[in-house]
Amino acid sequence: MIRASIRSNIEILYSLGNFYAASDDVQREEFAVFVNDYIKRHKDILAFEWIPRIMRVERKVFEESAKASGYENFYIKERDQAGNVIHAKERDEYFSVYYIEPFEENKM
Repeated sequence: MIRASIRSNIEILYSLGNFYAASDDVQREEFAVFVNDYIKRHKDILAFEWIPRIMRVERKVFEESAKASGYENFYIKERDQAGNVIHAKERDEYFSVYYIEPFEENKM
């Protein structure tokens, strides 16, 4: 039973990967439409995220693009030693959640 569930969920991830491979630019709404049916039918899946790799030289453009798409307070974050959310320190690469569904339940 557990193995079957894991296999099923892995197949969903392959489908999502193929969705990205077949598209030049997956938009937030398309991502939501694609994954929400899986979330409804598979109660063991709590969320899907797209977490792109962002290189240091891409950070500013990435953050500005997110703001322009409706997330005016978007910035790449991390937690400090006290657990507070802060602007991520400069590094060579970042992995930031860009799309998440369901959004409302996971926006924090």
